[in-house]
Formats: sequence, structure tokens, C-alpha cells
Amino acid sequence: MQPIKDQILRYIACQKHLGLSYGDVLLLVGPPGVGKTSIAESIAIAMKRKFFKISLAGMSDAGPLRGYDTNYQSPKPGRIVEGIIQTGTFSPLILLDEIDKMGSSSNNGDPAYVLLDILDSNRSRFIDDLISVPIDLSNIVFVATANSLQALSPILLNRLEIIKLKGYTREEKIIIANKYLIPSLIKDYRIEDLGVEFTKELIEYIIDNHAHEPGIRALKRLLKLAIESVITETYLGNTVSSKISIAEFNRLTHNDSELEKKLPNKNVSKRKKLKIPLNYD
Repeated sequence: MQPIKDQILRYIACQKHLGLSYGDVLLLVGPPGVGKTSIAESIAIAMKRKFFKISLAGMSDAGPLRGYDTNYQSPKPGRIVEGIIQTGTFSPLILLDEIDKMGSSSNNGDPAYVLLDILDSNRSRFIDDLISVPIDLSNIVFVATANSLQALSPILLNRLEIIKLKGYTREEKIIIANKYLIPSLIKDYRIEDLGVEFTKELIEYIIDNHAHEPGIRALKRLLKLAIESVITETYLGNTVSSKISIAEFNRLTHNDSELEKKLPNKNVSKRKKLKIPLNYD
């Protein structure tokens, strides 16, 4: 992780030093749940820039990026101009999220070609179809995310500085759960007065049995489920242990501990034990 931090730090330092958009656009590549969006938000905070996110997943024509002129029934600016308007500045950090999941349309324009125009080294001549005058994008910092590089064209890749993010190890997930996820969830749900604690064994149990993916979304979802179950039991007037063990977790989430014994195939994933969907990415 340190080489990635160093690369991002160099990028931020040069951006702040030059005052204009520096170098290629950062592309954060990695599996779901490894913190790509969080890194982009942290870069915006470090650079003291307002943050605006554009989701490109499923976008199949140029209109949402380029805008719609007055020939359309509902003319409106594209998402780039919308980002400038909503942030109230010509120098925000704009996140181009899931750039690898764009579609294409021969009738309404390919959004990939609009991106090439936006990410061109000379960003002072971008034209939104509604405004129809050149807009200077040179002060905007663009950061993109993707799960894979396979769907991206070589021309587009040539304009991107790629940073590859690997999945978290078991030990890293334990640290993230204890230092970030659990304190954040307790604060978000305002249950500090309940003194809820997760045992070390429970966190390891969840990671080993129900959070195998590279990211931490499943881990966060299950910790969130446990906290919501504690709140529900409290409002029902039931007694709940403040220290959530594996047994208490199984009870709260209605996990049948006897089901594992009934499985005909011992190699069947233990994910089947939980009566909730775990594969949601």
C-alpha cells in the first residue's frame, strides 16, 4: 500500500505546486470494495477541492456528458457543467466512476469519445451542447475508477495514469474493522451508550466465513446487520449482550448453527448458513 500512497502523494504535490491540472488523469483500478471512491474523496480533501461524482456505469450515449441543446424537449447541461454548477467552482475534483462500464451508441454518440475530449491535454475548449461556448476545464482535477482495464480502449488508457489497488488481506480487514468500520457504524447509529463491542473471534469468523471478497463491503454489511439487530432487540425490550460473540451474532442474524451439520457436502461454502444475501457486488 505504501507505493500507492507515495504515487498519490507525488500527484497531489505536483497538482498543488503547478496550480493547474497536472499530468495524466489518475485511474484507480481494483475490485469492488477496496476503497477507490474513498481514495478519490481523500485526494479532494487533501487538495482542498470540492468533490463531485459522475457515475458512468451503463451510460450509453454522449448526452449525459455533453448536454442536451434546445432541440430536445428537456434541454439541460451535461454532467461536467452540472458538477461545476453544483460545486460552485471551476476547480473541483470530479470523479469519473466505473469508467470501464460505459456502453456505446451509434445513434446518440459514444460517451468514450466525449471522455477523450474532456481528458485531452488541452482542456480549454470543451463545449457543452446547451451552452455552445468553450469551457475551460484545465483547473479541474479528474480522477477515474474501474474494476478492470480490459474494456478500455488503448487511446483512452494513454491518457490515464494507472494505479492498481489489490484486495485487502485477512489481517488488513481485521484492522479496518476495528479501527474504522465498527467505530464509524457505532457513531452513525448513535449507540455509544449501549457499549456494543465485537469480539476478536467474531470479526475473524465473519471474515473467514462470509467476507471472502477482496473488498470490505460484505464485512461492513454484516457488521451493520449485527448493530441493526441489537437496536431492534433493544426496542423490543429483549436482553442483548453488549459484547457480541459468535453465538450472539448467529442468534441476532438467525444463523442456524445446526445447518452446517446437515450439509451433505462438507466443501459447500459456509455462506449458505446465513439467511441473508451475501453476494451483492
